[in-house]
Amino acid sequence: MLVAVICIAAVFGAFIAVLLKRLAEGKNAQAVIDDGDPNHPDTTVIHAIEPSSTDVKTLYQVFSWGREAMAEYLYYGEIDSAYLQEDGTGNLSGTRFYAEVSVSFEADALQTEQENLQNYRRAGVKMPRFSLDTELGYADFSNLVPSDFVSSSPRSGYASLLAISDVDYSLFEINEMAGNASFRYVRIEPERVTTIYLQAGEQFATMDWMYNHFHELVEKYQNLPMHTYTGATRE
Repeated sequence: MLVAVICIAAVFGAFIAVLLKRLAEGKNAQAVIDDGDPNHPDTTVIHAIEPSSTDVKTLYQVFSWGREAMAEYLYYGEIDSAYLQEDGTGNLSGTRFYAEVSVSFEADALQTEQENLQNYRRAGVKMPRFSLDTELGYADFSNLVPSDFVSSSPRSGYASLLAISDVDYSLFEINEMAGNASFRYVRIEPERVTTIYLQAGEQFATMDWMYNHFHELVEKYQNLPMHTYTGATRE
């Protein structure tokens, strides 16, 4: 079971050690944060239901701009408050933060995630992995913001496997091109994929806040009761 998805002391292995060393050496001094408190970022929860509820919404009912619908159904949607539109939906185009919990019953989504799970189980031990080591030795990563990680990423498209089981996995990812960092949890069942995703960019939130919020969502939504939904748009 992935209840122990990630403990805060388990976060950030060799990559983080390198990053923190660079920070300590002054090669990547943190930028001054002047657009809000990254320890308490300004977000708006657009949609949130209990795991037992069937009152799901489709993508465009929650995030009406910025991404094509893939027939997903949302249990939860949250966004940077600056990107909340007048109609109450979120605009994902350019937002510095969003989080969602969604399920999909699409055959190709199931196939893709089944393959991902198999690949991670087969090759995951060779991936950079968050370390249980607390001997980082240079500084406390928890107050770093995504821009620190993006600017110090050892390579574009960095991904680190957090945890994995027979039915689920989670990753920490850095998208250097998009300028953001994210946490992703995926659970694969015979007829359904559950995805819990949290992404932030620039100096919007600290890694400590991101991790804790992601962990809360995983704890709440990782074991959703099985309900089947139909009718969602797929572009």
